[in-house]
Amino acid sequence: MRALAIINPTAGGGRSLKVWPAARARLVAAGWQITDATAERRGHEVDLAAAGVRDGSDVILTVGGDGTVHWAVNGLLQGGQNRTALAVIPAGTGSDFAAAIGIPSDPMGAVETILTGARRRVDVGLVHGRYFVTIATVGFGGEVAQQVNDWSDRLPPALKKRMPGPVIYLAGILKMLVVYNPVDMEIRMNGTVRRQRLFMLGVGNTFRAAGGMRLCPGASPDDGLFEVIPIGNVTKLEVLRLLPKTFSGQHVNHPKVDVESAATVTVTSETPLTVQADGELIGRVPATFTVVPLALEVLAPPGGTG
Repeated sequence: MRALAIINPTAGGGRSLKVWPAARARLVAAGWQITDATAERRGHEVDLAAAGVRDGSDVILTVGGDGTVHWAVNGLLQGGQNRTALAVIPAGTGSDFAAAIGIPSDPMGAVETILTGARRRVDVGLVHGRYFVTIATVGFGGEVAQQVNDWSDRLPPALKKRMPGPVIYLAGILKMLVVYNPVDMEIRMNGTVRRQRLFMLGVGNTFRAAGGMRLCPGASPDDGLFEVIPIGNVTKLEVLRLLPKTFSGQHVNHPKVDVESAATVTVTSETPLTVQADGELIGRVPATFTVVPLALEVLAPPGGTG
């Protein structure tokens, strides 16, 4: 097995650099031929993964979090669907995609799962010309991502290491809870148009995001559909009550939360709302989200975790 390993040295506050030597040794002992590549900047994984595909790698292996996966997938699929598989060793703060396809959070456990797993194909989402693998949001989630990215870009490296991603993300949530209010949006899907004041819209290829929040609890990465979660005009008090329930997926039982399925979703708003997916910023509305069925081959247990 020829693999290009893309290591994000900043993922998990440097956790990737700590776990990779032992993981690499285990893979080599199992017969893998591995070339290491280090992501030197945000999005560098695109170029690295695309080069790995061109060079004939059987596997693009990411060592990092969901951002590392996001960019690597965009490089891997740059020329369309192919037979190069993605393998994931979770070493970031969230690693939600790994969880969705049944990869353990423990890096060495992930290695063993990769070695004993099978190739299976999963869907990806596409918005503004960018692929995503977990959940995209518009509204509150997008604005939180914008705030967190702004803070992260300004933090000195030493301070960033001492502040785990979930801490920064929680701070972003708390700040946006104070200043953000629901916004009028127009949603087009399944031949219908709905105009509604929404707190947030979630478009899920998989069920998890933001380090364990089951925002789209019924989403499956191989059914050719998004799970679409419009969260209506909730008050700030209702939001505080809903937030803990997102970790179990019980927020979908709230009367102001809807659950739908669609292969294509278009969102417009007179407010210049941010679109985020996999924790990365992907422009603003208007935006059309489209499922690309079974576009990505992964090394994982046959059924994932759903």
